[in-house]
Amino acid sequence: YRWFARAFLEGNVIAKMKTIAPLFSAQPSLITRDWSIPKASALVYALAKAQIDNRVKLEQKWATEPKFLLSECSEWIQSNRTHLLDEIWPPKDDPEEKKKLLARQKQLQFLPPLPKRSSVILRPDSDSADKGRIHEGDAASDDSDIEYLSD
Repeated sequence: YRWFARAFLEGNVIAKMKTIAPLFSAQPSLITRDWSIPKASALVYALAKAQIDNRVKLEQKWATEPKFLLSECSEWIQSNRTHLLDEIWPPKDDPEEKKKLLARQKQLQFLPPLPKRSSVILRPDSDSADKGRIHEGDAASDDSDIEYLSD
């Protein structure tokens, strides 16, 4: 629920939330980094209690309870600007924005997985005058000076 809460505030679930992002008093990334922040835990708790972890469930909840999450999201807005949130609540996208979001999600779904990253550490040769330097073709024949690490 934490990642959904973060994505919601960042506007990745409902694009209209991006319009209020400049009004936030803190970054939504705090939700996934620091559980001890009261406004983060309140938002996550409300989503978990209602078992909402996707856009469809959220829109269904708003159909029966339009003020759902309003007080929790108001905690994220600068205190002198909470009235702006009241004006757009619940933040529903127009059909064209929704189509664009769905198209983007489908596009991301079919991207090939990223290759596993690896790091190379050179162990300097104590006899070499060029310690720590990499020269073209050095790693081609002898891997004794290279240690591969995977993430």
